[in-house]
Amino acid sequence: MDARKFYSSELKELLKLEEDHFHDVKSALIKPSKCQEHFVAFANSDGGELYVGIEDKKLNGERIRGFNNIEEANPLIHVLLEETKPSVENIELEFIDFLLKGYVLHIIIPKSPRVHYTSKGECFIRVNANTQRIIGERITQLSYSKGIFTYEKVKVDNIEVESIINSDQLNDYMARIESKLDKTTFLYKQKLLNKENDTLYPNVGCILLFDDEPQASLDTRCAIKVYRLRTTCVVLNVWTLYTSDEFLYSLLII
Repeated sequence: MDARKFYSSELKELLKLEEDHFHDVKSALIKPSKCQEHFVAFANSDGGELYVGIEDKKLNGERIRGFNNIEEANPLIHVLLEETKPSVENIELEFIDFLLKGYVLHIIIPKSPRVHYTSKGECFIRVNANTQRIIGERITQLSYSKGIFTYEKVKVDNIEVESIINSDQLNDYMARIESKLDKTTFLYKQKLLNKENDTLYPNVGCILLFDDEPQASLDTRCAIKVYRLRTTCVVLNVWTLYTSDEFLYSLLII
């Protein structure tokens, strides 16, 4: 990997750089596994820039203490690129040659559409200037926010499809739209049923829309907010589903 010379104003700018939600500086002596936590946090959040080879502002004295040579950073780069699961795509790497001060590794990390983990299987996010580990439900929420999972498609296996098919809500809706489809076929075509081992289960969207008592069928607090969008060619009814964690998921039916 090639290195470039530092710009005349770059040294002063880097020394003034404040660590925040999008920027961080780390010592060249940082362990690769520890640096990977910050790398993963940026990818899981909104992206950012990481400079390795710059000491913290609390240090008295020379803060630019880069790698002695480019090869010295190979173990760190290997961990970031090869041991992050899954790999983060479209990152940019460059070395900045500060002459006698050494080589500073500059990493530009994009916001990723996926959830990433360290080689230890841990997940991190960036919150302001801090890197925080998340577990359990927080990881699920992160997956929802990235669109990896959609809450309305989660299977509800404690409710039988027959109870939805016989509900007053579905009967009323089918009568109003004058559909001639079989009710099960209609629900399946609208992606409101999940199929598993040849068995159909209603999902969260199905329960919210057509269960007569959705509040008794779901463990989480949910609601439906209806928007009526007028266009020149078609009117859309959009159901936006809210969970108690304040994440928004949309179910669109034309």
